[in-house]
Amino acid sequence: MSEDAAAWTALVESLAPHMSPDWTKNAREHGAQPWIRLVLVVDAHDFLCRPGATEKIAMTMADLSDGRDDGQSQGWKAIADHTRDERIGVISKLVDEAPALLNPEHQEFFERSVEPSAHIRP
Repeated sequence: MSEDAAAWTALVESLAPHMSPDWTKNAREHGAQPWIRLVLVVDAHDFLCRPGATEKIAMTMADLSDGRDDGQSQGWKAIADHTRDERIGVISKLVDEAPALLNPEHQEFFERSVEPSAHIRP
């Protein structure tokens, strides 16, 4: 296995718990193809930039229990914060590692998807 293929496999494995089975299947089966790899990392970034179910439930439950003296609100906020921080860590890993796994011509597309205004030069 080439160094590039091993790095791609490692990234896919680290993202798999956070992504759909369909995403993971496509990443494993077709990730060697440059355009597909680009689409997959852009899709992963887009998906991970939004709170998932656990985070949304915890935020909602914290809001619903706000003002109660039994500590529920703080507990739910802690779960939401932990889940958000974990998600942000995964996003950071993706943003750090993905460019090296893309062809130079595709790196700009990924960077533009991560930061849409990055391509605008003063």
